Amino acid sequence: MEFLILLKFTTKEEGDLLKEWFLRDDNAVPPVYLLKPITKYLADSWNDVSKRLIMILRKASEKAAEKGLISQREKHEYFMSGEE
Repeated sequence: MEFLILLKFTTKEEGDLLKEWFLRDDNAVPPVYLLKPITKYLADSWNDVSKRLIMILRKASEKAAEKGLISQREKHEYFMSGEE
């Protein structure tokens, strides 16, 4: 599972942040990790958190692709904007 591969390329702190914000959906086939809903309580800090999550995922995807654990296409998913 791609999320678990990426976790291997994070620090403990980074991995803990990803695990805090992503939830495994076992109803999907195959299971996937989805971003948890953003509540009004966190709306003010979401911009900072989202930037950090993006940076962690991009760094981990680059390392995983270098090791051949994910494809270049999968890596590209972490570098696309929401508009692509």
